Amino acid sequence: MIVLTGGPGSGKTSVANSLRQDGFRVAKESGRKILQSDGGMALRESNPLGYALAMLELDKQNFVSAIATDETTIYDRGIPDIAGYLELMNIPIPKALDDACYAHRYTGPIFAVPPWREIYRTDDQRSQSFEEACGTYDTVCSAWKKYGYSLLELPKMSVENRTDFILNNLS
Repeated sequence: MIVLTGGPGSGKTSVANSLRQDGFRVAKESGRKILQSDGGMALRESNPLGYALAMLELDKQNFVSAIATDETTIYDRGIPDIAGYLELMNIPIPKALDDACYAHRYTGPIFAVPPWREIYRTDDQRSQSFEEACGTYDTVCSAWKKYGYSLLELPKMSVENRTDFILNNLS
């Protein structure tokens, strides 16, 4: 259970897609999936806690599904990312999320994908400025550490080299 975590626009999904092409099972980012669904953007804007709880349900499903397959799974974000999101929003972490962060343990490694101004882009779902993305990175990484994880920073290099770095750090 390998996780790519960090702020938005740092290249997590590009690396996850590269690993998928190498034959790995990839669990897509739950937040993006919700935002791309009908009403997802409105949910995030009007009810951040509801959005977080919807992400939690998808992430728990991804976790249980991965365990059932016994395949190495790459996660484009994980459950502690949700705690980081709520901390950013100054919303208390509900017990269900706190419990899930302790109960659904990723075996690692957990790769922290740092902000990278040269590749950062906004889009229909990513509206944060680069500076806000940097703050998100710090908060999300803190959340992972709070739940007892060690993070390995993914260097800023091409997708291919980042993929090789991950593959070299799996054993």
